[in-house]
Amino acid sequence: MKSVWIIFWILFILLILIIMICSINWKMNIRIEYSPTQFVLHIKISWLFIQIVNKTIQLQQLETYEAHSFDCLSDQLQKMYRLLKEINAIAKAILQHIVIQQWQWYTKGGTGDAAVTGTLSGFVWGIKGVITSWIMGKSKQSCKSDLQVQPLFQQRYIEVYFSCMVSIKITQAITSFIQVLRIVDMQTKQS
Repeated sequence: MKSVWIIFWILFILLILIIMICSINWKMNIRIEYSPTQFVLHIKISWLFIQIVNKTIQLQQLETYEAHSFDCLSDQLQKMYRLLKEINAIAKAILQHIVIQQWQWYTKGGTGDAAVTGTLSGFVWGIKGVITSWIMGKSKQSCKSDLQVQPLFQQRYIEVYFSCMVSIKITQAITSFIQVLRIVDMQTKQS
């Protein structure tokens, strides 16, 4: 009879641990740094106070200083906006369960021509605002976004810093993953 109680308590403790794992938020911090000399991705994933992943990935070592400038950024942001329209269903399935706790997106750059830099700065502000509001509208937002564009009127330069912290429960992550698989499967069958 005593062994039955021991087994019962072990199973009860295991059940409590499984419930804790599934119900407590997992936090993910993503930071991207882009400058003329580097393109780096930092990822941290933690559960409770335990850091599970802390990884820095050098995405690309950039050699050319002139090829990456502020005027290229507007084209890249437009492509990103069009991509968001195309993946609307997938993004909605992922973002509806995510709580955004931090959102920072800083851009510093110039084209070397003050008039073009000023025009592009306004355009970059607008596109960043549209992309950010689209993402915030699809997710569970618990923070204000921090967007900045610093024009450098006399320089040909670009630097981008993006950082966001999101949290999600593991059960919701699994649900989102299943929804994405269904959407992708439906899209491949249609094409």
